Amino acid sequence: ATMFHLHRVQEHSFHMAFLGLERYVQKLVDEENLDDRASNRKVSMLVQNLFLQLSSWRDVPEEEAVQLREKINSLAQTLPKARERRAQLEEQRKKEAEEAAAAAAAAAAAAEEAA
Repeated sequence: ATMFHLHRVQEHSFHMAFLGLERYVQKLVDEENLDDRASNRKVSMLVQNLFLQLSSWRDVPEEEAVQLREKINSLAQTLPKARERRAQLEEQRKKEAEEAAAAAAAAAAAAEEAA
């Protein structure tokens, strides 16, 4: 019973740590605080901590361990993916602004010719 209890305690602390990291990452994304060095360091430290916790479990089924590792990896990718999306959006906006400027210039040239 003691081993089982220990597993439950480890599982609980792992899930609490995971949820805490998930909330923290989501907060950074919501606040668009993607580049802060300290926050990014904190995230990678917490990710390493989750991997350490997971590897210290003796009796976790391999299948479950694989799923949990995937969840941690996916969470670790959240900020880089958000930065990538932001870069794509900025690129898109820049392109649209250039197209709008070109259209305005063409309209001005046409108006000048008509005058």
